[in-house]
Amino acid sequence: MSRPSRGLLLIKIAAVLHLALTACGAAKYAPFPVDAWAGRAVECYQSYTGAGTSYGFFAPGVAAQRRVVWHGYNAQTNEWQGDSESGPSREAELRISTAAGLFSQEGPHDVLAASWTAWMFGKHPETSVSIIEVQAYVIPTMGEYRAGGQPRWLVVGAYSFARR
Repeated sequence: MSRPSRGLLLIKIAAVLHLALTACGAAKYAPFPVDAWAGRAVECYQSYTGAGTSYGFFAPGVAAQRRVVWHGYNAQTNEWQGDSESGPSREAELRISTAAGLFSQEGPHDVLAASWTAWMFGKHPETSVSIIEVQAYVIPTMGEYRAGGQPRWLVVGAYSFARR
């Protein structure tokens, strides 16, 4: 019977230590005081490897994706106009998506909607009435999905403005 090589043994020890620190991160347990050198070393290791994230991404409390849909009314032509979250470039779309995500946080949503309206009034100067519609992408639970439920955009807020 041959003995495992020293390198293989070190790899096994490193794997066990990593799994232990990952389990501590998932449980939000600090194995050493954070003001001690060992605690700082573990915290640094967990930050660099992702072992300290506690896997919150998979938690059921993750906020739904948001989007903002603008509806504008042109009184001269008696027509409704629409514009969504699309932008002229990927960077602009990312910025618009980030701004739309602000509606998922606590805060003055009417001020955010007024900002969107000012931007759209500048983009469409012929518009006299604006409605900002905030939508959330709702994903059904597994039970609802098995029963035929489908993901959908749900209106979670609407804000209206008129140009003077």
